Amino acid sequence: METYTLKHPVTDPDTQQELNTLTLRRPKVKDVKLAVQAAKGNDTDTAIHMISYIASISVAAVEELDLGDFAELSDRLGKLSG
Repeated sequence: METYTLKHPVTDPDTQQELNTLTLRRPKVKDVKLAVQAAKGNDTDTAIHMISYIASISVAAVEELDLGDFAELSDRLGKLSG
């Protein structure tokens, strides 16, 4: 598990919870499988779903992230997979 502090906190539109930090778990094969299926081959959507799964937040919350936070989380996703 790894904690990431958002540079630009967001509010989850589904829960109205303010998100300041995210706890990231190591991804599993089933996460990749589900993300690819949900994204229908779109790389950005795959990353959105993967971050949603490993951070246990909604897809809508991921879509609200600042682009810089999203890029950093995408990078960390790759490192967690290694």
